[in-house]
Amino acid sequence: NKWFDSLSAISVGLNLSLRKAFNDARFVPIITSRYCLVTNLETQQMV
Repeated sequence: NKWFDSLSAISVGLNLSLRKAFNDARFVPIITSRYCLVTNLETQQMV
């Protein structure tokens, strides 16, 4: 069934994108906190 195949392909794509978005959302706080740490260190050195 072509319709069912396209539906399953769409669901698989949604699953992958949702998983990637979840991983990105988990990594964003880590990246931002590390970036803030680096910028804070740089500003402290500038003063």
